[in-house]
Amino acid sequence: MNNNHDPEPWSLAHINGRLAFATTTILRATETALHLPELLLLIFSHLKRGELLPALEVCKCWSVVGTNVLWSSHRVPFSAIMERLGTLALATTVIRDGFIELDRSLELIEPQRWQDFLHSYPHKVTRLRFDVALDDDATTLLQYLVLTHKEALFPRLKSVVVPLQPRRLTLTSASIALGPTVTNVQIYGRPCGVEAVETNWAAQIIANAVPQIQNLAFGAMVGITTVDCSIFSHLRVVYIQECTVDLYQSLSRCLLLETIRVELVTQIHIPEQRLIETVTFPALRELFVGNSLGLLLLESLLIQSIMPALRILTINPQNKISDRPNGEIQELLRKRSPLLEMFEVSCSYAWLDMVLAYCPLEKLRAFKLRLYGNDPHLDGNQVELFAKNTQGLQSLSIEIADDVISWSWIDITGFTLVSLARYCPNLMELELPMNLYLSPLLLEFPLATHNHRRLTQLRLSSPAIQFCRHEIRAVARFLASRCPSVKYLEVPNQKEKVRRLLVDEFYKCLLRLKDDSGH
Repeated sequence: MNNNHDPEPWSLAHINGRLAFATTTILRATETALHLPELLLLIFSHLKRGELLPALEVCKCWSVVGTNVLWSSHRVPFSAIMERLGTLALATTVIRDGFIELDRSLELIEPQRWQDFLHSYPHKVTRLRFDVALDDDATTLLQYLVLTHKEALFPRLKSVVVPLQPRRLTLTSASIALGPTVTNVQIYGRPCGVEAVETNWAAQIIANAVPQIQNLAFGAMVGITTVDCSIFSHLRVVYIQECTVDLYQSLSRCLLLETIRVELVTQIHIPEQRLIETVTFPALRELFVGNSLGLLLLESLLIQSIMPALRILTINPQNKISDRPNGEIQELLRKRSPLLEMFEVSCSYAWLDMVLAYCPLEKLRAFKLRLYGNDPHLDGNQVELFAKNTQGLQSLSIEIADDVISWSWIDITGFTLVSLARYCPNLMELELPMNLYLSPLLLEFPLATHNHRRLTQLRLSSPAIQFCRHEIRAVARFLASRCPSVKYLEVPNQKEKVRRLLVDEFYKCLLRLKDDSGH
């Protein structure tokens, strides 16, 4: 280290301080290799419009540290910070744009030192995260800070991330009260041993401390059924990693709720003697349902959920479903969300007919279907019938799971491609599991029939073909004549030589068509 400079605990000369945004480097300090002072490093992260967020990285000399260091062109003598902070030990990980993460090394020396530190700098902090391993001293510190400040510690704070554990409810109650502008709260960790009544109490604390909360994220809420979600009167977005059907339905009491994302739903087998109540989500625009999508769960979540404003629906179970759907529910499903614009689903072939029948007719603009299973019956007639009912479609994707080996049952050929051009003239993106072993009749299709005039992206998954060069050129000529506006063609699963030849011939055909038409 150059002694002519202000004393600093670490040399960062290799970091280019003239960069407009912070440069990231990694520092590693070990017990044997380095003996660092109690205050290791002062970091200034460079924000937009030249504003600076003062942020401090401090670690004990025995710590093993892997830290993302943000440095800017503005540097301050370290000695001045030492005089201001004294012996305060604060372990933080600082991330760009005002995100300060307080980790498990947080050590309380004197609460008053915290107070001095927080009031010594401009209040630029917007996001704050507390690690799950914070000890009781840290909890006491947070309570002290909240109770002794008439004004908020972080007046610009927007987002708080806190743990939920049996002995950490006080931490939850203290940390979320750090600012009047907080709208986002994330509670993480699997609350093993947390009783439902305690979780409900924690939810009540959140609602009282942050009455204006709009975004709420829960971790694994296994067995939690008593949370009354009506207390979140301003809630607009909710994420639940793991929940029950009861908790999901309780969300219908949040009348302003616009987005629900549920990764895993448990308690699928509801007692037969109990009736599943119908609930209404009046403002819900987006719903994501993850794993455990069995037939009964589908009925309880979709059939019993009236979502008149729903625009985006994603069903991604990620598991193999053997249940065959009940055909009687199809018409009921179609009436639940008449404004649906985007629908994405991953399902087995046993569910295919039900899924295609679920899609409303007029408003659907994007549909993505991922198929798996051992009971295939996918043919062009199904796709054609679906296209007739969704003539406003702009994006269609039908994807075959990787574990499907045989393609002999896929009866989607160029005929289907022509039918889609007829029924869905607004298609701009298309992905099909198309069998490129086309019949001779395909190449004799009259060119005057319907073509895809707006289609710009085309992806045709197909088994590896063994065509000769002449046959590949014929396929390319057919695709170019039917899709003259395509700018991006992808044909996966093909050998590199075949793929390159087909794509090259396709674009050559497009150029010839443009020359022939005089464009």
